[in-house]
Amino acid sequence: MAKGFSFDHARCVGCKACEMACKNRFALPVGDRRRRVHDVQGGTWPQPSLFLLSMACNHCSNPACVAACPTGAMHRDESDGVVKHDEDTCVGCRRCEWACPYGAVSFNATTKKVDKCEACYDQPGGPACVATCPGFALTWGDVDPMAEPAGIGLPPANLTNPNLRVD
Repeated sequence: MAKGFSFDHARCVGCKACEMACKNRFALPVGDRRRRVHDVQGGTWPQPSLFLLSMACNHCSNPACVAACPTGAMHRDESDGVVKHDEDTCVGCRRCEWACPYGAVSFNATTKKVDKCEACYDQPGGPACVATCPGFALTWGDVDPMAEPAGIGLPPANLTNPNLRVD
C-alpha cells in the first residue's frame, strides 16, 4: 500500500485552512499555492451538485512530472513514495508543470523554479494541511487509491496511478 492523501469531501467546509497552513509553513509568495481547494460542479437541473475538493500533489506511483523532468530534479523517493523536487538541480524549464495532469506543480516567479507539495516530509508533525484541517477532511498515510476518479473532474487514474483517495 502506498502513502498518499485521503480527502473526505463530506467533512470539508471550504475554509481553505489547508491552503493557508501550507503557505504559512513555507512562506510562499502571493499567488503560489501547493494545495488548492476547488469547487466541483456537476449534475443537471433540477438536481445540480457542488462539492469541494482539496488537491495537492498526489504522489503518483507513475508520476508524469518525473518522466518529463530533463534534469532529475523531480524524482520519486521509492522508500516512502513521496514525489520530491530538488530546487538546486531544477533549471526552471517547467516541463514537469505542463506534464502533471492534476496541476499540482506550479512555477514560482520569485525563484524562477517550480514548486510542489512534498507532504512536509522533512517537517515535524507531518503535512501542515492535515494538521490544520478543522473538519478532519484530510489525512496522510497508507491509502488504497481510487480505481477510477469518475465524476469529480480528475483525469483517468491509469495515467499516473495517483496515491489519492477521495470519499
